[in-house]
Amino acid sequence: MPIFDDRPPRVRRAFVGAAAAALVALGSVATWWALGPRPQATPLTDPAAVETPLVPVVGRAVAFGVTPRVSDLPPETPRARDRSAPVMRPASGPAATPAAAQSDARVTAQSRVPTGTWGGQGIALAVTDTGAHAELDCASGDIAAPLTVDGGGRFAADGVFIQERPGPVREGEEADRKPARYAGRVDGETMTLEVTLTESKQTVGTFTLRRGATPRVTKCH
Repeated sequence: MPIFDDRPPRVRRAFVGAAAAALVALGSVATWWALGPRPQATPLTDPAAVETPLVPVVGRAVAFGVTPRVSDLPPETPRARDRSAPVMRPASGPAATPAAAQSDARVTAQSRVPTGTWGGQGIALAVTDTGAHAELDCASGDIAAPLTVDGGGRFAADGVFIQERPGPVREGEEADRKPARYAGRVDGETMTLEVTLTESKQTVGTFTLRRGATPRVTKCH
């Protein structure tokens, strides 16, 4: 049965007019879509056709949808390439070099009276690394410790002083040994030496010696 038979004629005419207008509008849209220009799709993989903003990512410029070329990336510094590499720093203390070792050896050697023979008027002194032996006029002496000097070249050491007597030594006769103090100063190749008896504070003598010089000593016979 027709759907408009029970409607008034005026209503049927309005409904038909609205439907016809809708069909005309729909036909116009369809015609434009079929015959009108279409936008061309641009592939995102072509960096020359699309102007895409660059976004910095961890120090590199990367375009959305574009793979950067190696030549476009900034060069990496050695620090950026390996941030886990340990940083080598010099040691806080002075390095032990051969020159430093030789310098220490010279300081050690200069802190003692130079070894060898020292000669002067009335005395001959033979200095060794472990002590010294002295020959004096009618006397002798021994020092059983190294002769060390201070910054001013001064030294002092305890030893013994042996007074000699003229003539032959009798069998069983003991030497006259007395404790003595040997004090002096070294200035280059020259030495000043004073020998003092420890108990009596008597000064045996003050001598001037030169290293390598020939001593002039008188011995008792």
